[in-house]
Amino acid sequence: MRRIHKVVAILALVSLIAMLGFAVFGETFGDATLTLQSRRYYSRWDLTRFVYRIKSPQNHIPDYWILGTGGCISEDQIDWYSSTAFSWADDPIVGLRFESYTKKDRFFLWLDGQWDVGSVDAAVIFDTEGGAASTYQGTIDGPLCEGSSISIDVTSGATVGFPQLLQAGTFPGDTSTQLLVSSTSSNWAIDYSPTFSIPENAQQSVVERILQVTVAPHGSGAGTTPLLVSYELNVTEQDFAGLPEGTYEIGITYTVTADD
Repeated sequence: MRRIHKVVAILALVSLIAMLGFAVFGETFGDATLTLQSRRYYSRWDLTRFVYRIKSPQNHIPDYWILGTGGCISEDQIDWYSSTAFSWADDPIVGLRFESYTKKDRFFLWLDGQWDVGSVDAAVIFDTEGGAASTYQGTIDGPLCEGSSISIDVTSGATVGFPQLLQAGTFPGDTSTQLLVSSTSSNWAIDYSPTFSIPENAQQSVVERILQVTVAPHGSGAGTTPLLVSYELNVTEQDFAGLPEGTYEIGITYTVTADD
């Protein structure tokens, strides 16, 4: 009876969120110019860094400015240790309040997970003589809160091998795959779809049937969630009729979607 010489599962993935480049433009708030200088995602730590710059005349430095959070940034999503010191503000907008001290200040905001850029509210406040304040409001590039930001990465087990199939039985893969899902929304779901490179006379329906992909139980909350995926081949004697000798490669594409 002819048997399969080799079966290899090659893990692929599709991330729903592309890394988008953006031009750096400053927005004017009274005598101050507020600019998002850079946004960068660090997959090693699963953190996104936003760097802001505010410039103003030496004789008219703003007292503070507020980055609107849009109701989607909470304290547990902020890396306080790495971010510039701030406080929470609710007037004139809800957001993060940063104090300004020099005519050229830079501010760092580190957020858990991967965040895209969109238009958010901002305000710059100047104190004037007599205790009155001059407030300027507008919008600036900032952490995008509209919709869901989702990414998925393979952190280990990108290639999985199986032993030679010489008889019927259950054959586990030689390793599992570790995935990392980063999402700003909860109630997300993971799915996968296979692709096949198989011998000419092999039956794809049989290959699909014998391959078992198991995602371990996991949560689906906002933030980062590790997922463990295991594989096995469940082969019966009848299956070999559709599995001629040869090399079989199976690609797995993982996707995650959020239920807003």
